[in-house]
Order: sequence, then structure tokens, then C-alpha cells
Amino acid sequence: MVAVLSARHLLIATATLFAATVVAPRNARAQGDFRAAATIPEDTSSGPSATSPIKRSSRVMPYVFFGAMAAGLAVNSVVHLDRDPGGYRDTWNSEASFPDKVVHGLAAFALTSVGVDLKVRPLMSAVTTCAAGAIFESTQGYVSRYDIGADCAGAALAGLWRHWRGSK
Repeated sequence: MVAVLSARHLLIATATLFAATVVAPRNARAQGDFRAAATIPEDTSSGPSATSPIKRSSRVMPYVFFGAMAAGLAVNSVVHLDRDPGGYRDTWNSEASFPDKVVHGLAAFALTSVGVDLKVRPLMSAVTTCAAGAIFESTQGYVSRYDIGADCAGAALAGLWRHWRGSK
């Protein structure tokens, strides 16, 4: 039952991520949001010769980010590289020998920043990282709402930071 549930979550996450990178920029262009529409060239009928290799690779990089996130979730749901059996009192400062929630927040901050570096919009990268953190928790076995909260807090901080830095 856990493997079927995880596969369904991965399918939904992949569809959501695909829609966010393909559909959202085109809709933004139709609505006049030029900042979001700048990720897709206006004239795609002239063929690949009009697009430089740098621009072509920058359009692929968001898919690398989303694919890596989905692959990590798929691997952990099948192989269970990181298993959490639960059975302990889960709080913001768990009974671990390291600051678990701080590690979750910093990892989410780093993953969100990598997404922005791979040409994903900051807020979309933060939403993706938060969703991936929640799905990752479900693939571990024990779902810690505090871990998900720390993941989403770190992702939100990174998304806002990178959005603010990019607008200057």
C-alpha cells in the first residue's frame, strides 16, 4: 500500500511540476506578465538555428531540477535509502544527537537555491521544494509534520531571499 501511495504522489507531483514550467510561462505571456514570459522565446517557428546553444540549454535546466527532485523521491520510495520508523516523541527539537529540524530547513534552503540557479523562478522553486519535502516524508514511513514545516520554512525563506535579490 505504501508503494502505491508513493507512486500516486510522485505522479501528481510530476504533473504539477510539468504544468508549472510549461503552462504557467505561456499563460503569463498571454496575460501580459513579461517577467515570467521571458523564459520562453516569442518566436519558436524559426527553428533551432535562431536560438543560441546557451539559451537552448537554459530552457532545459528547469527540467533538470524537477527531474532530479522527482528521481530522488522515486528512489527513496522504492529503495528506502532514508527510512524513519517513528516511535519517538517528535517535536521541534527531537531526541536526536544533531539539530534535525535545522538540517531540514538548511537542506530545503539549499535545494531551493539550486533550483533558482537552474533558472527556475524563486517562488516556484520554493513551492517545488516544499512539496518534495512533504512527499519525501511520506516515502520514509513516518510522516513528521515538524520536518515538513522545517522544509517549507527553509524553502520559503530561500524563495523570498532569491526573489528579493533578483529584483534589485
